[in-house]
Formats: sequence, structure tokens, C-alpha cells
Amino acid sequence: LTNSLLACFTTCIAFILTITANIYSPRLIKMYLRDKSMAFGFFLILLTSAIICYANYYTPDHPHYHFVNQLALILGLVVVLITLPLLYHIFHLLRPEYFLPLLEKISENAIHRLEAGNLAKSNYIQVVEHWDVISNIALTAAKRDDRQLIRLALRMLDESLKQLILKNPQTSHNWRMEYPMFIPG
Repeated sequence: LTNSLLACFTTCIAFILTITANIYSPRLIKMYLRDKSMAFGFFLILLTSAIICYANYYTPDHPHYHFVNQLALILGLVVVLITLPLLYHIFHLLRPEYFLPLLEKISENAIHRLEAGNLAKSNYIQVVEHWDVISNIALTAAKRDDRQLIRLALRMLDESLKQLILKNPQTSHNWRMEYPMFIPG
């Protein structure tokens, strides 16, 4: 059973990553791979499968036989119980209404780190890449004639850029001058 759930979970992740990356932007794959609930679910299913396989090597006269079998049974039940909510979460990742606010939040956090003086180039690249992803999503929505998604993406891009412009440029950490980078669009 857990091997079937592992196969289902892996297949769903593979489909969602490729579909969403093809529709919106390949950079969303990074965000999905860093999702803690997906990583936890995959790890738990993989661990349960390994323990069940390990439990099959014990004979009933082995001293750890009952413990390993009970552990395998409990983990198997946990995996069965979390599978549907986890699959719902995975399918929820397909919706732009879910991942666009995540992109905006990641971008805002990177801007705050830059304004606080953490001038790592990775923070700056993260901000610009997320703006580029949101711009690509807006362009894709325009091609698909999805007005609601266009408004959502442009509103988020507008809020993020307003946040950048309204920040006090007189701070001691003027990262905008140190890393001049532009995105098309």
C-alpha cells in the first residue's frame, strides 16, 4: 500500500511540476522543491516503505520483531491518513492564487534583507527573479486571455515595485546602486 502511495505521490509531484512550469515559469520548480510539506510527506512515505521492507526480514522469534512490525503498522496508518490532505495540498499548488502570494512574500523578505544591510547578491537576484516570474505569469495569462490572473499578477508586481520605490533611498545600504540589474518587460 505504501509503495502505491509513494508512486502516486511521486507521479503527482512530477505532473504538477512539469505542468505548472510549462504553463507559467520554470523558476516555480525551485519554490515547489522547497515546500516543506511536500518534502515531509515524501520523506515519511519513503521512510515507511523502507521500514515495511525492513520488517519483512525479521522472523517471529527475533526480539525486535513485534516492535518493528508495530512501528511499520503505525507509520503505515499515518501515511494513509495524511495522503489525501497531502495530495490536496499538492494539487492546490497548481493554482496561481496560491503560488503568486508566496512569490510576493519571498520577494518582500528579500527586499527587507537587502534594506537591512544583507547585501548578498543572492538576495538581489531572488528579488529580480521573482519579479521576472510574476511578469511571465502575467504575459502567459494575457496569451490565455485570463483577465483575473492578469490583474492579480500585475497588482502583485505593482505592490512589490511600489514597496521598492517608496523605501527610503537615503539608507546607508543603497543596494540598488551596488547591483544595477534590469528585467525585460
